[in-house]
Amino acid sequence: MVAELLIATGRSIDPSHPCCQPSSFGASWKWMNFIPGHSLNIDQKKFLIMGTFKLIISLLTCSVIIVACENEDYINPVSNADKLLIGNWNLSELVKGNEDLTSEVSGYVFSCTPGGGMTVQGHGKNFNGNWTCMDTTHGVYNLRIMGCNSNDVLNECMDDWQIIQEDSVHCYFTSHDPSHHRSMTWERIK
Repeated sequence: MVAELLIATGRSIDPSHPCCQPSSFGASWKWMNFIPGHSLNIDQKKFLIMGTFKLIISLLTCSVIIVACENEDYINPVSNADKLLIGNWNLSELVKGNEDLTSEVSGYVFSCTPGGGMTVQGHGKNFNGNWTCMDTTHGVYNLRIMGCNSNDVLNECMDDWQIIQEDSVHCYFTSHDPSHHRSMTWERIK
């Protein structure tokens, strides 16, 4: 592998450089043997092949781990996710990145009905919308609000959301898109 790098970059090796000397791990050969035109003995070839093999296996293992971690989006299983949102909720907190939008959304009430209907009322405005439970095991929802303009703070509520925690009074959501991080809290109206 080092030989290929040297050939590709067109660089030469300084034999006096510490990297060109035998290592403290017992290798008895010098990097000088990697210069094009010099031949490698059988031990050096075995070393290169095993090193390349280990590198490939390590890269494949890391790739599998990264892909597995990327697919591990869900935090906690949610019980009764398809019925959890039914009822009336105060939107008590909304955070977009580092920006706290709570003062702008305080006073909005979300009313969710069985079958996915939703109305949003507050600040003298009324909007129709819908909610869909996309994943009943992990509590992933899609919320849509019709008729609000693009500058309205309620646009920040329209997305795929995952419930990260819930109790008898609260639902704590996080945006399902990690590149557009937001969090929101709903408080049940009794």
